[in-house]
Amino acid sequence: MKIIPHLAKYGDCIQLRWKNNGLYSNILIDGGPRSSFDQGLHSAISSIISLDESVDLLIITHYDNDHIGGILELFSTMNPTFIKQVWFNSKSVVKKTNLNRYEEKFEEISNINPSTILGTGEAKLLSKILIEKGFNWHDEPILSGHEIIINGLQILVLNPNLEDLIDLFPDDEQTEVKVRNEDNKKSIKLLQTKPDDLDSKLVHRSAMSFIFKYKSKQFLFLSDNTIDSVLDALNKRFEHDINFDLVKLSHHGSRKNISKDFIEKIKCSKFLISTNGQSYNHPDKETLSKIIYSNYQRNKSTEFILNYPLSTQYFHKDEYEKYKFCLNVKKRFKL
Repeated sequence: MKIIPHLAKYGDCIQLRWKNNGLYSNILIDGGPRSSFDQGLHSAISSIISLDESVDLLIITHYDNDHIGGILELFSTMNPTFIKQVWFNSKSVVKKTNLNRYEEKFEEISNINPSTILGTGEAKLLSKILIEKGFNWHDEPILSGHEIIINGLQILVLNPNLEDLIDLFPDDEQTEVKVRNEDNKKSIKLLQTKPDDLDSKLVHRSAMSFIFKYKSKQFLFLSDNTIDSVLDALNKRFEHDINFDLVKLSHHGSRKNISKDFIEKIKCSKFLISTNGQSYNHPDKETLSKIIYSNYQRNKSTEFILNYPLSTQYFHKDEYEKYKFCLNVKKRFKL
């Protein structure tokens, strides 16, 4: 399997491409912001078309602009008949299948103006486009526990659960604070001791996350998920620690989307980060430090795969040698 973290600036646009029984398949996960469309999603689509292949599944994990913007640009510039299936947990899907509970929640927060919240207008527009263009769009929400197999690739949905989707209204929007540059001057040993300060945004709790299994490989994909919701899902399914060949880190490596409990639950030496660092100075050195130190204590090395070079020098030379980690920029790689 090839994993291609397309150039989506501060967002996500990840492609999985694999061959099984002589047939190539592709999954695209998110589309980055509109501003990255030409070098990100459009580049991915052009490559797929040039190979006379299709997008077997397009996944839109949630409605933040840095994940949904490029998808809207795609639909406004092309008629993507090569997309076989779309996953998108819009409010219209949730409302249609859970009308009574949805309306009860709506009455509680009817004073909220959704147009003031980043991304909700785009989500509504995308829902309209999917209906008008007649895409193969699911009638019920994609929820934790949902499983499918596409050309030998097993997909297990970890998040969200139904309650998170029903609660998905703009009533708790938070502003993320950029990490002070002083943190980049602190050592790995110091930063790994910092207490967890976790994201609790509903839009992130309701985001999709997955485990992909292909042959002997297992890949944990997180979008912008709150890490406690991911950990809950893993604990429900796996009693003990679980091995992954790759983990795509949540929310572009934000310090608010990682926890020591999560790191202890997984066993992994390879981590993918998608961001150019222009938004909120992601990834945070605290996130990397906690992972590096945990693997160091397990006597394991760590590799971080990035789709852009870091904009600042995070680590000292002696730290690389002592803690046995590396940061590599890769346009694509095999798993």
